Amino acid sequence: MKVEKTELIPYADIRRMTLELINRQSVGGAAFSPAYNNQSDITGRIPNLINEAMTQIALAVNGALEPLPSRLPADPADADELDAPFPWAQAACYYAAAYLVADENEFLYAALMNEFETFVSRLKGRVYATYPPMQDAYGEWGCDE
Repeated sequence: MKVEKTELIPYADIRRMTLELINRQSVGGAAFSPAYNNQSDITGRIPNLINEAMTQIALAVNGALEPLPSRLPADPADADELDAPFPWAQAACYYAAAYLVADENEFLYAALMNEFETFVSRLKGRVYATYPPMQDAYGEWGCDE
């Protein structure tokens, strides 16, 4: 079982990282009201998605739900903190962002989920591609050496 050092990560940072992935935190660099463009619905889904991602990461990395990082409440304040390894929180933001755009942009959803899966595979340990030697596909008609 792999145990990583945990950090206290404020919910405001998690929400910001997630929204930056889908470019919905600002319009032309100016922050906008949470009511704009269903922003309140989007931000309301983030805590549950982060918790789901943390569960999936714990299962992938540890093979079990123990130890599971702390969970976010349903309606967290900006100062509420998630006690988790920072790479886990980073990966969870990709998961949350992917599901926030799933209905609107399947290409962005796929790209974000690929990033999430890449993060999780790196958390499990080093994975290397191996290339076995290839046999001569032409048999006796192959090139002479």
